[in-house]
Amino acid sequence: MNEEQTVEQQAQPQPQAQSRPYGLKKFKMMSNIVQGAMHQTRYMKSLEKITMDAQVAYNRMFIAMGIAALSTILYFQLTFSGGKMGYVFIPATLTLIGIFILVINFLVSSRTKSMLTSAGKLAFHPFIESTRRRTKTAGDLKSLGIKSFDKGVLKFQNGDYGLIYKIDGALSLSALPSTANMVSDAKASYLVARPASCQESMIVSVVENTTKDQQQNLQSYIDRANSGSMGDLWIQAMAKKTQELIKSRIDGEYTVIEHVILRDEDIKSLRKSADNLERSVTIGLYARVDRLTDKDEVVKVLAPLALLSKKGMKQYGK
Repeated sequence: MNEEQTVEQQAQPQPQAQSRPYGLKKFKMMSNIVQGAMHQTRYMKSLEKITMDAQVAYNRMFIAMGIAALSTILYFQLTFSGGKMGYVFIPATLTLIGIFILVINFLVSSRTKSMLTSAGKLAFHPFIESTRRRTKTAGDLKSLGIKSFDKGVLKFQNGDYGLIYKIDGALSLSALPSTANMVSDAKASYLVARPASCQESMIVSVVENTTKDQQQNLQSYIDRANSGSMGDLWIQAMAKKTQELIKSRIDGEYTVIEHVILRDEDIKSLRKSADNLERSVTIGLYARVDRLTDKDEVVKVLAPLALLSKKGMKQYGK
């Protein structure tokens, strides 16, 4: 029985492997059945010296072949007909070489697109961005569906209302199992009490710590402690030591800041959701929940999502 199984296994076709640099092997796998036929890829060995990813989609391959063939035909017609060779040979040859270089860049893959597309986006991005920042719609909050902001309440274009909160104390990956279980129970209670029509969107951002206010506060202690007494000297020494500690341990580090947007079609239902969120502090879901009512603070939070420029922030801020 074992001998028969061994013979059958040897008879089965094995994946075809091709030798690669540094001893690596490339295996031919099944095509992606989700993609269309023209978006399937084919491995082009001739591109190995140019790129590490020699897979080319069939649609780009056919387009490149068509452009190369048409350019070559036009080149021979312009150069070798009508006695124009002495006048157009050099510029036509240079143009053909340039077209071939573009075709090769069009064949080389860059993620799901071509290298030519990626290079074009990279080259034109500064111009597009500068144009966007000069326009009136630069950083329009309407791109997030927000129509207005009044007295701490967001008004969306479809008629919904929203509130934005800054939360502190979300569950950390290093939390103890008992703490994780407590937060899980608190989360379940919070979700059960939240109205079904309420939508919740979480905004997570990473910002660099700034200790300017703390440093200025400590400096004020140092400036006031100028009597020369032992008490003032001790205050100055401790304040300076704290300044050095803040500068070395905290300043320049990064902190994760989380905000949550509550959204509902009815303002009364939204108030119930807000009360439920604020009560979540007492059951241990969050350590602190602060509602943002200042327009500048809300704009600062939403600016990265809406790609707000400085002009857009001034437009929506004070």
